[in-house]
Amino acid sequence: MKLLLVILIFAATTQESSQQGSCTRHSTCQTGYFCQSISNVCKECSECVYNGDSVSGRCPSSRCPGTPVSPKVDTQAPELQWLVVEPAYVDVTERTPVYVSILSQISDDLSGYKWAQLTFTSGSQASRIKTYSFGDTDLTHGTSLSGWYETVFWFEAWDEGGFWQLSSLILHDRASNWREYGREELRALGLQVNSTIVVEASYYIACRDASFISCDRDGGYCINAPVGDSGQLAAQCTCLRGFEGDGFTCIPAADYQPPPDPSPYPSPPSSSSPPAPSAESEDDDDGYPSVPHPAVDSPDGSEDWWTAER
Repeated sequence: MKLLLVILIFAATTQESSQQGSCTRHSTCQTGYFCQSISNVCKECSECVYNGDSVSGRCPSSRCPGTPVSPKVDTQAPELQWLVVEPAYVDVTERTPVYVSILSQISDDLSGYKWAQLTFTSGSQASRIKTYSFGDTDLTHGTSLSGWYETVFWFEAWDEGGFWQLSSLILHDRASNWREYGREELRALGLQVNSTIVVEASYYIACRDASFISCDRDGGYCINAPVGDSGQLAAQCTCLRGFEGDGFTCIPAADYQPPPDPSPYPSPPSSSSPPAPSAESEDDDDGYPSVPHPAVDSPDGSEDWWTAER
């Protein structure tokens, strides 16, 4: 009798675990449930409305006979809600590397944010640092549908001193949709993006050597601006009267739309821990850059624009 009771308790526990417990594949879940990709938890089939909801990349019809014949298709790229870098001042003259955190909130409608490529450019526009963010490892709060992320990169002793800014951000989701935020798109976000970093370093590029700087073709000109406590001079764009700019380019003031003045950096919701990273099916291409070394071209097509990947 006791043995029968133990068997019944074990069966009930196993059934409850298969309905609500963690999972990495559908077979772990009871019929009528599937393994959700975002949380790695068995969920009722009614919640599988998009193929990307499933760890296998498709809603399992054998396990979920009520699944829609044509689940929703994700055609929308992720969106940046806000981004800030800290600290905004680094000194690499005494110790290196010096680390900088990129804090952001990114949202996606169905499949979830997956990874991003970020490019920072020096004030002279002669140097770039390219870094990558991965949703599964950099998530600090929320989910891949609306999450807070922290990515870290660094400056070395040989990096150019001066005023660095985020010049490009490319967001990818799990359905291979992507969106690029260039300088104009980042500038349009206004106070929602605060990405300027002042770098004290061992060398600087002044205007006379800033052959890549383009603001003199866009209603602006190069000035040698003092950097931090050292007062060293570094190239930076400034705009002529009647133009507005972001330190890289200038546009006619008549075409300039002042950005809204939101409260850009909300405090993330309190939570004990972020959800477990989603599992990929064995035969699924994970969509990450297998060798993150894309070709780098300078504005004029030469190979002299120095780029580091970190």
